[in-house]
Amino acid sequence: MRFCTLLFLPLLWLGPCDEPFISGKSSAIAGECIDVSWIAGICGEAVLKIESPEYQALGETWNGNEHVFFTVIPCESEDKVKTSGIFRVVLKETNTIDFGECIRCKATIAYSGKKRYEIGFLPSCGG
Repeated sequence: MRFCTLLFLPLLWLGPCDEPFISGKSSAIAGECIDVSWIAGICGEAVLKIESPEYQALGETWNGNEHVFFTVIPCESEDKVKTSGIFRVVLKETNTIDFGECIRCKATIAYSGKKRYEIGFLPSCGG
C-alpha cells in the first residue's frame, strides 16, 4: 500500500490545482497582454477581435469577422473599452462568465460561436 501511495503522490503534486488561463496554452499566455478590438456589443456583452497575430488562433469566425470571441465586459471597464480602439486584456477560458454587480439591460448578442473567454485588465497591460 505504501508503494502505491508513493507512486501516485508525485502525480498529484504535478497536477494543476487551478489553471485559469486557456487550456493547453497556459504557459504561453498566462499573464500575457493580448491586443483586442471591439467588434459588437450591447448591455455588457461583447464580441472582441484578437489583434495580436500570435494569439489569433484562439478566436473563430463570426458574421464575417475572423479571430473573434464572446465575452462580458467587467462593469467598471465598459465605457473605456468601447472608446479605446485597440486595447490590451488577459484571457481566461470559462464556461460561465461573471456579469458583475452593475445593472445591465436584458438585450443580448446573437453569438453562435463556441469561443467564450473571460477578460481581465492588469496594470502591466496598461489597464
